[in-house]
Amino acid sequence: MSSAALHRVPGAACLLLAGLASACRSSEPTSRATEPSPEEEAKQLVADARRELEREAPQTAEAPQRLYVPPPNATGGRWPLLVFLHGLGGSGAGLVESLRLREMADALGFAFMAPDGPMDYSGRRFWNAGPSCCNFDRLEVDHVAALGQWIGEALREPGVDPKRVYLVGFSNGGFMAYRAACELAPLLRGIFSIAGAGPSDATKCQPAAKLSVVQIHGDRDPIVKFEGGHLFADKRRPRHPSAEQSVAWWAKLDACSSTSEEGRVLDLDPRIPGGETLVSSFPGCAEGRVELWRIRGGDHAAGLSRYSVNAIMNFIRDAGPGHAPAP
Repeated sequence: MSSAALHRVPGAACLLLAGLASACRSSEPTSRATEPSPEEEAKQLVADARRELEREAPQTAEAPQRLYVPPPNATGGRWPLLVFLHGLGGSGAGLVESLRLREMADALGFAFMAPDGPMDYSGRRFWNAGPSCCNFDRLEVDHVAALGQWIGEALREPGVDPKRVYLVGFSNGGFMAYRAACELAPLLRGIFSIAGAGPSDATKCQPAAKLSVVQIHGDRDPIVKFEGGHLFADKRRPRHPSAEQSVAWWAKLDACSSTSEEGRVLDLDPRIPGGETLVSSFPGCAEGRVELWRIRGGDHAAGLSRYSVNAIMNFIRDAGPGHAPAP
């Protein structure tokens, strides 16, 4: 995620627009009543620029067409589906390339999609994950409905297992994974939020089914702080919960123990020597598993690696076949 939180039309440009508008009004007094205000002209200029960016951007396949399914295995079984959600300013294609997802899908046995969020006025792709992140321009988009549609279309593929659909979101995508867990729970088996956070107001999250939740987070993340705070340390934004608060809420929803237990150690960040990630699990869940993977000394991108994808697939295999999703 870029630390540039919100871009607006430069002040000089706004003044220029205002001057042009004033000149037009003085030379054509009869049209004064129908002319837009300088503020309206500025907003229109930004909207036009956004449309131009979208026209000039390289055209990638739509999310359902970007579904990748490995060749059938010897047993004829179906593959779990992982839906990767990029961070602010990122792209699905970027995740596919950087994580070498096709290679990993063939080796580890999973189908995947990596859809793109739409562009904001600054030309950054984003997900409307809630007040904390990251629809800064307040665009009217429904990413929950879009995700539901993409997943539904992917499940028509006979090689995809409808009982094992997981979201894997990074940063803004991690926030979006939590929102989808609240609103699309019957379609999902679980989510993995990497450097994201749960909803600002957890009481508004009432999922229709229990599911597994794993929070993967570096404890030195300066952008989405492990201990909770404001995105980019900007106090004008709503506060997001800590990594521990995010999973504790889901442990309560899944009827797990209220106290977590430290267990295994993982190696998720190749930049940090040894096993740097401590796993805390909430035992006794009625259904699903809730865990926090704390990357000790990890920054914002610490959990986004091929090591993490491998650990995620180990978690999915351990979780077993699952249950059929609700209609």
